[in-house]
Amino acid sequence: MFSYPQGVGIAAMLLFALPALPSIAFHDPFPGTNGDVIGDTRSFDIQFANITINETVMTVEIGFNFGALNQTNLDSFRYSWSPWLSPGDILFTNANGIPQWGVPIADHGGSLNGGADSNLLFAGQMYEVLNSDGFMTARDALHDSTTYYRYDSPVWLRDSGGSLAASGLPGFVNVSYLGGDGTVAPRFNVFLTVATPAGLYELYEAEQLYFSFGSATCGNDLIGGFMDPEYGGDASNPEPSTWILAITGLAGFAFLKRRRRSR
Repeated sequence: MFSYPQGVGIAAMLLFALPALPSIAFHDPFPGTNGDVIGDTRSFDIQFANITINETVMTVEIGFNFGALNQTNLDSFRYSWSPWLSPGDILFTNANGIPQWGVPIADHGGSLNGGADSNLLFAGQMYEVLNSDGFMTARDALHDSTTYYRYDSPVWLRDSGGSLAASGLPGFVNVSYLGGDGTVAPRFNVFLTVATPAGLYELYEAEQLYFSFGSATCGNDLIGGFMDPEYGGDASNPEPSTWILAITGLAGFAFLKRRRRSR
């Protein structure tokens, strides 16, 4: 089970900010086929990522596979010979691929396969990366010294010695198990709603912001690219399912506030 950080003040802000968000879509160039470097595509393949953003709020929706077949949550898992694997974090990078901000979709600490752990990071919280210790490559996350596929790709945030700063109020993450076959239809849908940091939006407006997401901390399948503020097209408005999830998140914030008051 993942814990979703509590935040109430963001709810009213999101309610008025959602209707006018420019949207950016990323699609895996090899969905359900050879998008993965190695292993079963039904464990790692990413199908798409849809991002809507303005200076107030951002939403990210991802359709992807993760874990062993018949696994219905995003808990860490072991795939045959591999070390323990976890879903990657949503990352926003500069043109050189260096993370500047990121949001975990699952709570996590440091490396899974040995090595020193960092402080616990929370699903739905936007973090600003302050220095080079603020993120992990696949090699770092797995504590693996071998020279294997995509091991130098950033996949995870890391909070060690002031390397990260929580940016704004915590957001909301909804993870749904869709039960897809993992090759044509994704098995999971992840929907994130979070406040947009001012610096992130400035980088976006300056046409210097990139998006990156790895299906797992092994860097097996990656999706991302340039976040073009001039992007237009069919995805300019959120789909009905997107609105439902956003409204559910706002209702959750209100419920948590009432519950705290009742106590």
